[in-house]
Amino acid sequence: MATHWTCACPLPHAEEREKNPIAPAELDQLLTRSRNILHVTTDQYDGSIRHNTVLDALRAGTTRNIQPLPLAVRRRTDNPLYVTWSGSNTVLGDAVDNPRFTLSAETRVTRVIRDPEDQSKIYGVLVRDLKTDTDHFVLAKAVVITCGAIGTPQVLYNSGIRPRALGRYMTEQSLSFCQVRHYEYLVPAFN
Repeated sequence: MATHWTCACPLPHAEEREKNPIAPAELDQLLTRSRNILHVTTDQYDGSIRHNTVLDALRAGTTRNIQPLPLAVRRRTDNPLYVTWSGSNTVLGDAVDNPRFTLSAETRVTRVIRDPEDQSKIYGVLVRDLKTDTDHFVLAKAVVITCGAIGTPQVLYNSGIRPRALGRYMTEQSLSFCQVRHYEYLVPAFN
């Protein structure tokens, strides 16, 4: 998902929180915890000419409180010219070094495998290797489906799990994307 959401981590707007089933105080705690896990900051581009030029241009002539976008990124210590964007390795931390743990690249969960006698029991997941287009069964004691706003309903539907809300109320994080073309007078250092 980091590629999909470009590591942008703005806090939900008040309108996005109105009908949230999570209590406001608990949601604030969860958002704070998530931001810490993802290493969300707003200062990693403070030294960037482009970043500051865009901020200055946006702030000019407005009374709005224009701020840098919170991003899940860290400036590299071995070469501060570059950054490392948060990904699965950031979230999982030291767990990726556990011999009982495997992170499989270029795969996707197709469905969960349930006990035919007791549909409430799950044995594991069916995983598709996207390089070879082959399916593999992965045994699991517990399964957590976190495939995003579109992928999660697909996996649940493929698995025969059909809660009433499945396929309803689907939404992604609201973001606006644009490209910026600087006026030449704003960027004399680039000429």
